[in-house]
Amino acid sequence: MASLRDSLPQPSRASDARVARAPPPAAVPDRRAAGVPPYGKRGGGRFQPDDFADGGAYPEVHQAQYPPGFGPKGATKSGGVQVTMNASGETNYDAIVTAGRDPTRTTHTGHGELVAKPDATFERPSEDAIQAALDKTKASLLGRIDKRAGKTSLTAGAEGSAPEYIKYTPSNRSDAHASGASHRLIKMHQAPSDPLEPPKFRHKKVPRGPGSPPVPVMHSPPRSVDAKEQADWKIPPSISNWKNPKGYTIPLDKRLAADGRGLQEVQINDNFARLSEALYLAEQKAREAVETRARIQHEILSNEKAAKEDELRELAQRARVERVGGPDVESRPRLDRGDAAARDEMLDVSGFQGTERTRDGASSFSPRDRETFSDGDDEERRRRDEIREERRRERERERRRDEGDGRAGKRSKLARDRDRDVSEQIALGQSNVAAGAAGEHAYDQRLFDREAGIGSGFHGDDAYDVYDKPLFNDKGGGIYKPTADADGAARDAGRASGPVEFQRHGGGGGGGGGGGGGG
Repeated sequence: MASLRDSLPQPSRASDARVARAPPPAAVPDRRAAGVPPYGKRGGGRFQPDDFADGGAYPEVHQAQYPPGFGPKGATKSGGVQVTMNASGETNYDAIVTAGRDPTRTTHTGHGELVAKPDATFERPSEDAIQAALDKTKASLLGRIDKRAGKTSLTAGAEGSAPEYIKYTPSNRSDAHASGASHRLIKMHQAPSDPLEPPKFRHKKVPRGPGSPPVPVMHSPPRSVDAKEQADWKIPPSISNWKNPKGYTIPLDKRLAADGRGLQEVQINDNFARLSEALYLAEQKAREAVETRARIQHEILSNEKAAKEDELRELAQRARVERVGGPDVESRPRLDRGDAAARDEMLDVSGFQGTERTRDGASSFSPRDRETFSDGDDEERRRRDEIREERRRERERERRRDEGDGRAGKRSKLARDRDRDVSEQIALGQSNVAAGAAGEHAYDQRLFDREAGIGSGFHGDDAYDVYDKPLFNDKGGGIYKPTADADGAARDAGRASGPVEFQRHGGGGGGGGGGGGGG
């Protein structure tokens, strides 16, 4: 007879199990096949529950004897796991993991659960199977819904299942029992439930049992952590922007590290660079345009200034010629910049072009000028110097007069009196030179010859008076009184500006001297 292994098809792929095949177990002698020992030979034996499988008993054996499945609880419990074999005849070590667990739960015990399954094509069920599963599911759901709805309906009992009739025949069939009836008919129907009736049973929630053990995860061997990975795993502390109850000083980098700015990649648009370059080029062109306009304007102003200087030079030349009575301007050569020959010719004609005026009004001539004027023109030169000196005095006098009369150059009376000469101050009565020369010092005479003071009591203790007399007692009566002959005094008063004028008595006319300092 062929064995079961011979009837099975050959495996499609080789098994990866590398468990050593165990030798086939030796034949275990069947105790039941040996038979029960006869009477007289049962002494000293130990019988197992299998010996009583047929319901036999051995009263002459002084041992607790129980039929199979009976006996004291825990008598057959053991901590060991029974060795089992799989379909291949190998030792099934999965019993070590699955022992004591719920057999309905899936327990992964081999490495095959970690291997990805090949892409197998599963056949879809037929339409009849799909419809049958749909009808079964629908009937189950409707049954649950009807059951829940029937609990809250008052007419659920009337609309329920039909009553059931049961024929009951008692075991005691005496004539005195149950009025001599041999059997009875019992009508059984479902009693309607009261929707307001409180629950009769306490629903106790049973804690959920342990779930399926997780699939074992195969980990790679641990490796050392480098500095970059350690920095990436460093999570900055969360710092609040509103609360700081301890008052700590938090650096800005620590405060900004918590908002995730370092995790964002900043992308700068290329248009910013184009805009910056365009602004730079526009600024350069604007600067060049401004510099060009400024240079052109400077050249125009320089040309205008040079033309103005040439015009003023010609006017001054004409004035000097007219003053000294020299030749006409048209007849003398034109002075241009860089024309040294024409300038030398003008020095020979005018005779005073190369002179330089000093501060005191005198003229200093160059050696070439002295050679030019050494031909008997000393008298004319002296006359011209006198004319220049006289005109300089006139201009100085006019300037002082303009400064005295003009509003912009008018000085105050104190500054004007301070700058006056001592002779002018004596004439105006502003300087007491004799008192200072005699060694006398100006003291307030009111401070002397006074008997009252701090040492003499000053005042009584009950007097509330800080001052002994009014400060301006003599001024109060004449503040608003007009002075006598105010108009005449104003007419007779001389002017306060300009130099002091002296008059000579007994002589002819008054002399108007120009001495002294300026007004």
